[in-house]
Amino acid sequence: MVTQDNTSKFRASFRVSPPPNNGDDADTIDIFEIFRNVWRRKWLVIGCAGVFGGLVAIGVSLVTPRYSATAKVMLNPRETRVVTSQEVVSDLDLSNPVIESEVALIQSSVLLEKALREIGRENLVEFEPQQTGQPRWSARLDHAIQWTTRFLEGNAPSAPIEEALEDPEEPMEDAAETPSAIETQDDTYRRLVGHVRQFVNVNQQGGSYVISISAQAENSHLVAALVNTIADQYIVSQLEERIEGTRRANKWLETRVNDLREQVAVAEGALETYRANKVVADGGSIDTALQQLAAMSSQLVSARADKAAAQARYTQIRDLVAAEGVAAANEVLNSQLYTTLREDLALLMRERAEYSTRYRPNHPQMLRINAEIARAEEDLNDEVSKIIKGLEQEVQVAEVREQSIAADVLALEERVSTISRTSTELLDLERESNALRSVFENMLSRLKETRAHEALAQAEAKVIESAVPPNTPSYPRSKLLVSAATVAGAGLGLGLVLVLELSFKAFRSPRQLARDTALPVLAVLSGFPRRRWRDKTPTTLAQVREAANGDYGEGVRQLRTTLMFLSSEPPRSIVLSSSLPGEGKTHAALTLAHMNMIMGKRVVFVDCDFTHVRLSKAFCWTGSADLASVLRGDAQLKDAIISDPSVGFDVVPTLGQAAHISDLLPPGRFRAIVEELQKSYDQVVINAPPILSTADARVIARSADALIYLVRWDSTPTNSVRQGLALLAELGVTPLGTVMTGVDTKRLAEFREGSHSIPKKKAFAT
Repeated sequence: MVTQDNTSKFRASFRVSPPPNNGDDADTIDIFEIFRNVWRRKWLVIGCAGVFGGLVAIGVSLVTPRYSATAKVMLNPRETRVVTSQEVVSDLDLSNPVIESEVALIQSSVLLEKALREIGRENLVEFEPQQTGQPRWSARLDHAIQWTTRFLEGNAPSAPIEEALEDPEEPMEDAAETPSAIETQDDTYRRLVGHVRQFVNVNQQGGSYVISISAQAENSHLVAALVNTIADQYIVSQLEERIEGTRRANKWLETRVNDLREQVAVAEGALETYRANKVVADGGSIDTALQQLAAMSSQLVSARADKAAAQARYTQIRDLVAAEGVAAANEVLNSQLYTTLREDLALLMRERAEYSTRYRPNHPQMLRINAEIARAEEDLNDEVSKIIKGLEQEVQVAEVREQSIAADVLALEERVSTISRTSTELLDLERESNALRSVFENMLSRLKETRAHEALAQAEAKVIESAVPPNTPSYPRSKLLVSAATVAGAGLGLGLVLVLELSFKAFRSPRQLARDTALPVLAVLSGFPRRRWRDKTPTTLAQVREAANGDYGEGVRQLRTTLMFLSSEPPRSIVLSSSLPGEGKTHAALTLAHMNMIMGKRVVFVDCDFTHVRLSKAFCWTGSADLASVLRGDAQLKDAIISDPSVGFDVVPTLGQAAHISDLLPPGRFRAIVEELQKSYDQVVINAPPILSTADARVIARSADALIYLVRWDSTPTNSVRQGLALLAELGVTPLGTVMTGVDTKRLAEFREGSHSIPKKKAFAT
């Protein structure tokens, strides 16, 4: 490392700026980086999707499949008018409330019970829970699958998911203790209705008059028979209700007609007897004469009025036609045919106005309507002419009729004057007889009509689609449920990936490390080889030798070469440190010392890990003095140096734990030891403890020519690296560069960014 108070040529040439403050960048999110990380953890997403889909597939396989069938009935809005009189039972007014009422009727327990009785109890065994013996867990699973299926299909679940997962209803203890013989057949069917209703669904199809009846059952033939029977029973119930109402009306009308017939016979008999006696006595009926006189007088007045009206009308129309033509008489004419022709003409005129907004004048529709209007106007004019001729004849007929009636009136007046005063008793008898006759005839006519209605009675609905036994089960919907579970599992896996990626920040590429620390990446080291279980050599020594000949050694050679060619005076003392323990600094330091020893350099390895005495135990180093005793002034440096032929370089070990050694160091003491070692050795490799773990590392970092900061790939948190570099910056220490350790060579390419060139595997052992 380079200290700010060191003015040597090497330190001045290779000092780099301290890392920038990346506090703002820590909160930024790189979308493309997240996508790459999601792809890197794709197997987690696939695994979650597979587990969810598999669990749901297993659950679906444990559920007993059920078949669905649907029958459709249509409420008939058309009326068959064979008899024009009003029916006893009126037709349905097919509004939405009425249709909803019919849906409720089909779902009613009364209609379902009729359908179940028609099918027979022996065919409804699967709807009796005492005989199915479904386990509680199976019932809860079945309810949960039903709820989920309805939710995925976009239908409102009948109950919340909490209720669906509750324990299914169990038979009441009293019912279980009661002998089956006590239960009547009616009770049995009522209980069956309660269970069957759960599997029957009746809905109106959109805004139409069609009602669909669907059901589910384990037996495909049973479910088809069930919905067909419900539809048939609904039609039968409609027809029976209409016939029964008509029969009750017929019975009452028959009784009433018989009573009226007897009353009419009695009244008419009394009237005829009295009239015969009166006619004999008076030589005729005064009422008859008066009635005839009144009628003839009325006819005379009417004839005179008709004559005057006909004459006036004929004169008006004749003068109007003579003055302005036939078309001018249209407003004063009164004829049914004339009115009809005028209405037809007005209708055609409206159609032409409507067509004129949509078609051009030469359009075939416009030409057709114009032709029809011309014909209608011609017919109207012809009718006016005929009416005028008829009026002339009516005037002549009215004059003849007036003269005839006037003569008859004179004759009747002479006859009335010869008849004595009339009897009021005869009039009373006639009125009573006529009233009874009128009521009797009305009742008799209504009786005939109701009998005709009974014979022609028909239901107001018809079956338009019968159910057939399905070939494949409709429940559970395995594909829908497994697909939804797979998607949900993939979503959960994706969420886990995002949580992991957003909650844990680590360096995954040399470019990212160089960008965030503002330090060059000197080397990329793969994972340190593990010891083989049959290898009897010391663990660390065997690993160092294996690492030197493998990919790890290639990375260390790259580091060694980089340090050699940084300047004409490469650093002779190098400190290797990191932010946290376990980042591979000890293995890197040993391998770097080993590589320099292979080049023929005199190398000394200084173990400054005063807290963990692993190397001394691994290499079995022993002696009368160690680095800690030299720092305390209890021993000479030469007494602490161990020449181990097995490793090929000298070592200044730490033989025992010496916590807080920095409290015993006088200023510059460790630097003096390093300078003394540089006099005897070409390369001093110092294995320092983590920067954030102990204060000793901060003292050691200031004492060498260069400091190399190690960062473990995809492991060391970025905040830890920033904190470590910030502590070094406060001490005036800037690392020469960084080394990325523990790199997975197969996964490194997944984290390459942009156009940054990552060193190839051969050069960096990656």
